[in-house]
Amino acid sequence: MPQNPRWGIVGPGEIAHVFARALAKYELGTVAAVYGGRSERRKSFCREFGGQPVDALDGLLQPGVVDVVYVASPHPAHAEAVEAALERGIAVLCEKPMTVDAAETCRLIDVAQARSTLLVEGWMYRFHPQLEALATKLKDRVVGEVHQVVASFGVACVHHLPERILSPDLGGGSILDIGGYPASAALFVDRMLGGESSVAHLHVSSQIRSDRDVELDSEAVVRFGSGLQAKLQCSFHHDLGFGLRIDGSEGSLVLPSAFLPEGRRDGRQGAIELIRPDGSSSREAVSADMCCFGLQAQSVAGALGSGRVAMEFPKVDHQESRALARLLDVWKSTPASA
Repeated sequence: MPQNPRWGIVGPGEIAHVFARALAKYELGTVAAVYGGRSERRKSFCREFGGQPVDALDGLLQPGVVDVVYVASPHPAHAEAVEAALERGIAVLCEKPMTVDAAETCRLIDVAQARSTLLVEGWMYRFHPQLEALATKLKDRVVGEVHQVVASFGVACVHHLPERILSPDLGGGSILDIGGYPASAALFVDRMLGGESSVAHLHVSSQIRSDRDVELDSEAVVRFGSGLQAKLQCSFHHDLGFGLRIDGSEGSLVLPSAFLPEGRRDGRQGAIELIRPDGSSSREAVSADMCCFGLQAQSVAGALGSGRVAMEFPKVDHQESRALARLLDVWKSTPASA
């Protein structure tokens, strides 16, 4: 496999632009081919980042064209592109969530494993070194016996939401778009503590739905089979931040920018704060030499040709992708309490 892999881009929208800029900035490969539903958008993307626009998914998946496919189309379109690439033995990095349905996500993972082909769900924050540092602190029981996780992702942008978030047919709503961040963080903590990612109970305590019946804000309390409790929040109405707090018998660990740790322009940086029972605290900065999309692309490129079919935990592996898809299914289908 070449040191600078050839990337195929499926869905040349906003997030694909962020990803391609990271590829170029950190020299992590080249854009070789681009497929999307609109011809001018494909051509514009290639003018900016290189590569050839193709007018059919099959054209991108021809032998010798790409080494790995980055799928960034709207959520309901992920499965078709992911499966087509896997069936041809081409590695896939798929934007989160992998699909809008847990059964479909599990089926694609089965295909990847049967084909011995790399399939990665793109939770980019998990590639940042602050998660490795947090894993070490949890292993070392720095805050004693952990009993609660509080995780939030919220941005006040409800009047500027794109159609893909507002439309039920495009997998809209806050839970699939941003709710997976706090949900995956809770699964990460549960697994670090020896849990099996099983949800014993989920209660949706509040929710705001649009006139098209997609949730724009949602708050849920999850109890895992291990006994760990997690409060999950996602919002397009309120600036909740991007934080994670883990409460234990001997203090709390706080990641103020758990999910967007390298927004230096906005003053965000990876860090872990330890708050002790007496109220005293200490802060450890955890920096990276590139953004999370760069770290993600670097890790995926490093895994090509290795025979691996997934990233290794504490990055999101196939076990967690399955568990997360099931958790998001339950969260979306559970009505808010009166």
